[in-house]
Amino acid sequence: MINPPFFPETVITAVRLHGVWRWYITPKEMWILDQVSWSKTFLTQYQCSDEIVDLYDFADRFYIGVLNEETVEHFFAQMEEEPISSRTLHEMLQQSLMDEEVQDLRHYLPTFYVDFDEKLFLSKYPETEIYEKFVPDGWIGKQEDFLHLVPETERYWIIDGVDRFQSLKGMNQNV
Repeated sequence: MINPPFFPETVITAVRLHGVWRWYITPKEMWILDQVSWSKTFLTQYQCSDEIVDLYDFADRFYIGVLNEETVEHFFAQMEEEPISSRTLHEMLQQSLMDEEVQDLRHYLPTFYVDFDEKLFLSKYPETEIYEKFVPDGWIGKQEDFLHLVPETERYWIIDGVDRFQSLKGMNQNV
């Protein structure tokens, strides 16, 4: 059984690789694409020595310091989380709505869009972490809405012709 998303601990991420869309429910930290820069920034902020920065081995992400088009295949091969189909997400959201379990639809909003084909990272994460700042060299990282980029066949939030996220327009998460 797939655990439902629980924002902000676990998030839904849209991934495009070789023209194929994939969806994942994972801890948000998995999508800090350039963890090398992120760790240096974090450790420098707390005035740690360079030796400590060099010791950070990225074991929590399969020893991949920078997730990009060159490391993505290894990353996905190591992930415990399998991609989730848009149909499964649709069914999960629909069931949660029927069971009145969804107190906050934001749990089901996709938070990140990672396009390995176009080297593009878009974030809708509303908190103080700046995921879009830590992207690999040659990538574009922005905080902006990306739902319009999702093909209609992948829009799991359309249920019986109704956009279930429409009520969130204009809220903090940049729907």
